[in-house]
Amino acid sequence: MLLSASAIGCALPFLYFSKNQSPPQPTSQTLTSVLEGEAKLSEPPTTYESYSEVALQLKTWAREAGNKCEIGTYGRTAKGTTVSYMRLGNRDKPKILIQAGLCGSEESAVLASMSLLHRLLTCSSDPECSWVLNNRNVYVIPVASPDSFLARQQANDPVRSFPSIKNLNPDMPCCTRLLMDFANSQKFTACLSFHGEGDTLTLPSSMHEKDALATMALARKVSNLTGLLVSERKTAPESSDVDWLYSSGAVSIGMNWGGREVSYQNVQSRMDRAYDGLLAFMREAPDAGVSPIPLPMPLFYQGD
Repeated sequence: MLLSASAIGCALPFLYFSKNQSPPQPTSQTLTSVLEGEAKLSEPPTTYESYSEVALQLKTWAREAGNKCEIGTYGRTAKGTTVSYMRLGNRDKPKILIQAGLCGSEESAVLASMSLLHRLLTCSSDPECSWVLNNRNVYVIPVASPDSFLARQQANDPVRSFPSIKNLNPDMPCCTRLLMDFANSQKFTACLSFHGEGDTLTLPSSMHEKDALATMALARKVSNLTGLLVSERKTAPESSDVDWLYSSGAVSIGMNWGGREVSYQNVQSRMDRAYDGLLAFMREAPDAGVSPIPLPMPLFYQGD
């Protein structure tokens, strides 16, 4: 019997999905096409007191942006909160995921993801951004863990709660299961994970040699454009989102935005410096020559 976390919330115990079967499609996933029309986008707030404010801002931008974007959902948290994302770009092109807010105490990452969304929605005069939107299918999840974001807590540290070969993490938080389910169903070619620790780029801790060389080359280019440091020794913790997204078949890099409590002004200043590097990642990652072999540990399976 196959079960999808997004369809049932996270009330059931964790069950593994057989490697010989296709991952289930999130049955609660919906896409709401926005209305035609153009309008100037409202500026992003300087802070978000609750997840509902983030969700409301997404809806406001969707209404203001006309047909440039779509809002979707991919499941409900343990507390019943619907997790939202925004999709923009060309749906027939390679899929890029940018996710933030997995750790509830890292508001800087959430602010950065919303700042990036605002720029992507208002960049029609920028040829590099226009190329990305014409040739990439971009998904942005501003808050992957709404319950812990509301409490401004790590909530069992979801960043390090993903399954790995050494640790299957059967007690992972609901937000981890939902993100895994969504990633498996969408088959992203590249993923950026926004966090709030330091000024660094982090790479998966375990990669095939060819993938490691290609990912490092891409990370160094992004580093040169963003000013964020990258080192062969600076890798994501085992069982992290960066590790698991690589094992799911995507080019995966973590991007840290300078601390958990960085101000809105600092995030905007960092985004000014990092923006070209973000566009470069979205442009080049699908063609970077990284071809991960997915680990046999996807999702929810019971029985033979």
